[in-house]
Amino acid sequence: MLADKFWKIFMSHMIDALDKDLDDLLFGEEEDTAGRQQQYKRKDPFEEFEEKYARYQQYQQKRYEQFYQQYSYQQNDYKQSSFTKNTATQSVEARYYAYLELQPGASFEDIRKAYKKLMKQYHPDRFYQDEKKRQIAEEVCRKLNEAYTYFEKKHKVK
Repeated sequence: MLADKFWKIFMSHMIDALDKDLDDLLFGEEEDTAGRQQQYKRKDPFEEFEEKYARYQQYQQKRYEQFYQQYSYQQNDYKQSSFTKNTATQSVEARYYAYLELQPGASFEDIRKAYKKLMKQYHPDRFYQDEKKRQIAEEVCRKLNEAYTYFEKKHKVK
């Protein structure tokens, strides 16, 4: 009986100590300018992903606007010409290079490396805890796969 009480009290103290250690790990302390201790929270690991994805969406929006302006200008000047069709194909290819964060004209080896790097970074399995982030990652991966498939066909790689 006495041993049971002892173990309950002992375990309670151990759990409290572990909680304190965990709090110190997650919410470290830093000194402010006056020398007082302040607690701060570490950065959420998904905030970096959200920031990168927001920048990526802004970049894609700018690219889309540039494409739209260029395409509408060409439509007014060169209606149904082969030049317009060729430029539209080039614009699609430029969009795929942008998906892979590469400069147009990159070699297939560079395309493969960029694809693998970005797929590791944005794979949906990494974000299984948060449904919204997982859906965003699925959309990014879909675009990456679309771009990589296009370049595989272009370079005739199996």
